[in-house]
Amino acid sequence: MNFPQQPTPDPVLLYRLRDVCVAVGLSRSTVYELVKTGRFPPPIRVATRGVRWRRSDVERWASSRPVAARLPHPESKSPTVHTV
Repeated sequence: MNFPQQPTPDPVLLYRLRDVCVAVGLSRSTVYELVKTGRFPPPIRVATRGVRWRRSDVERWASSRPVAARLPHPESKSPTVHTV
């Protein structure tokens, strides 16, 4: 018997905190501070001590941010690279 093909869901629908930090370029403490002040999507509890963020919420938040906020300030010094 042939069943209609179901679209394959994207396997990564939830982000761990470290994935959120990498995706948006923020530290753990900054993410939690923004959540606390209502300026970042709250996580969902998946276990007693485990939380995850919906990928769609994180992507929506990131796309709502101004591009200029993600660019380095023109007067900021670039990191010095030391070679051995």
